[in-house]
Amino acid sequence: MYANLHILNGQLSAKISELAETKRFFVVYDAVLSRLHSYKIDALLAAERCIGSFAIETSERDKTLAGVEAICHSMLQCAVNRDDLVIAVGGGVLTDMAGFAAAIYKRGVAWLVVPTTLIGMVDAAIGGKTAVNTTWAKNSLGSFHLPQAVVFDKSFLTTLPDAEWQNGRAECIKYCYLDERFKLADNMASLVDFKRYLADQIASFANYKQAIVARDLTDCGQRQILNFGHTFGHAYESAYSYRALRHGEAVMLGMAIALFLSHQLLGLNAAVVERYRNWLNEQSHFKSIDLLPFAQLSEYLVSDKKVRNGLVVMVLLEAIGKPRLFSIGVEQLASLYDKYYESNHH
Repeated sequence: MYANLHILNGQLSAKISELAETKRFFVVYDAVLSRLHSYKIDALLAAERCIGSFAIETSERDKTLAGVEAICHSMLQCAVNRDDLVIAVGGGVLTDMAGFAAAIYKRGVAWLVVPTTLIGMVDAAIGGKTAVNTTWAKNSLGSFHLPQAVVFDKSFLTTLPDAEWQNGRAECIKYCYLDERFKLADNMASLVDFKRYLADQIASFANYKQAIVARDLTDCGQRQILNFGHTFGHAYESAYSYRALRHGEAVMLGMAIALFLSHQLLGLNAAVVERYRNWLNEQSHFKSIDLLPFAQLSEYLVSDKKVRNGLVVMVLLEAIGKPRLFSIGVEQLASLYDKYYESNHH
């Protein structure tokens, strides 16, 4: 079970009309796109079968039930019914929200996703996870709702700011640690070289995740390895109230912690840990991030959906390309994290 992937470099409206076939559709889009890519959005909204739209400014702070309710209310005002299609056009926050709205509106309508950021193309839009954040945890309310199709229009990336390229780079690096076919050197190169490399690799990353999702849609088995770096990453996002850290920045930090724990618990080569730590410390956007003591993270870790029977289930590495699910008690995790904190806190 998976969504069909379509890769374009323009002509978005024509592809959407083709995929929608005879269905009417409702468009949820990031408001910034009406300024940066007005011709694409205008063409989509002018399509004969478009029955309405909803534009939102997106950030992790806006990814709430209230935000989803606003989408659903607009859908109701436009008389969207269960035979129609929701089109989500935007980054990961927007596609999470629009997908969740599609999942719960009138008990579910079909949807199609058009990710417009790197993190959306290689991760967030793939796999049917939809969710909102709450005060107690990130992505703690949501559903699995596979889109009918995922459409990559790479021309959206031409206006992506460097900070968003870095945001998406975190997920690309994650894949490199999970599978040796992806090369760390290319993904940890200068940002200019990374952008050049990614031009031909986006589909490879998307297909890698798609293949895992096809075998484990509901995240009960192999799909859990995709959470590498996300256990502490999500805790940091929550602890900072989704203000100081982008998702990718938090995952970058989460991977540093996961690599440290992998060395401590599974004997991962120390050189792997050191190489990543050195690279991370060279990233200018990362230098302003303050590590937090475990006490400020614990409430988010224990309420995370990855906790099973009182144990935190983490993705650790025996070696690059050899991920392993590892269950650890909170007290032991706190003790090991304290070692990381003491050796890295400035």
